[in-house]
Amino acid sequence: MDGFYKRSELKKQGVLLDTSFLIHLTKNTSKLHHKANALAKYLSENGFDLYVSTIAIAEFCVGGKYSDLIARNYKFYFVDFKLHHAEKAANFIKKVSSQKKTAIYL
Repeated sequence: MDGFYKRSELKKQGVLLDTSFLIHLTKNTSKLHHKANALAKYLSENGFDLYVSTIAIAEFCVGGKYSDLIARNYKFYFVDFKLHHAEKAANFIKKVSSQKKTAIYL
């Protein structure tokens, strides 16, 4: 996948981008496009890796094209999301929910 890199190449410092960030980054008509682009540029220039989960890529591709991400000329690192990750995430949500927290910040 051009523009995306394997997990073995990941650095310690990075930011996991969600679907809405990807949409605003690539949609020039978005009110948040300028902010998303500025943030991605800042992070890239200051040593942060830009991580994107395979789920976020799939969600993004519902309304966008994979090539739209590549055209931004940022170096994205993909993070696989497999079945056992889903189970771990669900267990994490259950644990947080049982503590009656209303928001999750990762």
